[in-house]
Amino acid sequence: MLAAFGEGHAAAGVVLGTVLASQLVFWLAHAYAETIEAQLNAGRDGIGWRGVLHVMEHEWPLVQAAGPTALFMLLSIAGVWSVDTAVDLSVAVAVIELFGWGAGAAHRRGRALLPQVVAGALSGALGLGIVALKLLINH
Repeated sequence: MLAAFGEGHAAAGVVLGTVLASQLVFWLAHAYAETIEAQLNAGRDGIGWRGVLHVMEHEWPLVQAAGPTALFMLLSIAGVWSVDTAVDLSVAVAVIELFGWGAGAAHRRGRALLPQVVAGALSGALGLGIVALKLLINH
């Protein structure tokens, strides 16, 4: 969202609201799709409200991922730094998180250290690719 939104085009409050609203929409979309899948696989009785709530909880990290951006934007609103700096920090943290998630997924699958680093690097490269596209579009 940040890469697409661009720097220097909106106030911190607008960026914060856009990111949080987008993450909530993504969360609802993912939770809905997962709920439908679970209902289809559960058979005749379905998954019930507890199952739906479980799916919503399982997908909640999509909203939590906006945490660093929200913090950086709130600090921008407080005058600690500019919106551009908050966006740059948010994008940097997102790329680092992608590396961590890629490496973590490989670790969970029982991979050795080198494949973990490679998986993290590939995941981080995806984030860097998005940043590169953002820079190409904005210049």
